[in-house]
Amino acid sequence: MEQRGKFIALEGIDGSGTITQSKLLTDKLKALDFEVILTAEPSDGSIGKVIRDVLKGNIKTPADALALLFAADRVEHYDNLIRPTLEKGSWVVSDRYLMSSIVYQSINSDSDWVRFINNRVSVPDINILLDLSVDEALSRLEKRGNSPEIFEKKGTMEQLRRLYLEVAKDTAAGPVKIIDATPPLEDVHRNISDFLRDFFSVEI
Repeated sequence: MEQRGKFIALEGIDGSGTITQSKLLTDKLKALDFEVILTAEPSDGSIGKVIRDVLKGNIKTPADALALLFAADRVEHYDNLIRPTLEKGSWVVSDRYLMSSIVYQSINSDSDWVRFINNRVSVPDINILLDLSVDEALSRLEKRGNSPEIFEKKGTMEQLRRLYLEVAKDTAAGPVKIIDATPPLEDVHRNISDFLRDFFSVEI
């Protein structure tokens, strides 16, 4: 029977570098001949596209409805892409996953309920939490020049960072490794790679 692949999720507040570090990690794994896919949440599926419109403020929806949309998107994402990929022995790197819902949706919805509606999917082998100050995150977001999304406000982001660090202490979203995202991206990438090398006992 083929060995199950590994599942890595990168997490953090907006501006922490999850998109960049997910791509750098995936590119490195591919260069080392790992079978690996890069994915993200919200997904590119039909539900994920609705979520992106909500996050941009184009669609207004109650907080509980948004939490349900994320959970539905995750079930579809896990069943159609993540689980089949892992079962054939390939690795999955995801820019955000379960931990994001527990953190972001718990701001305006009951935390226990958010966890319950997400208990249909498996947790990652490891969550890499990219942690940095809110001021630095906002500075990076401003340099991107994109229109702010609904969670990209200083007070909200401070709350999100606190919640991420709290969730990192339990196992609801799977094991968590906190990585300082303040240094240059090459240094952060190297720190992630060094940790994963030891964690999985593989050459990365």
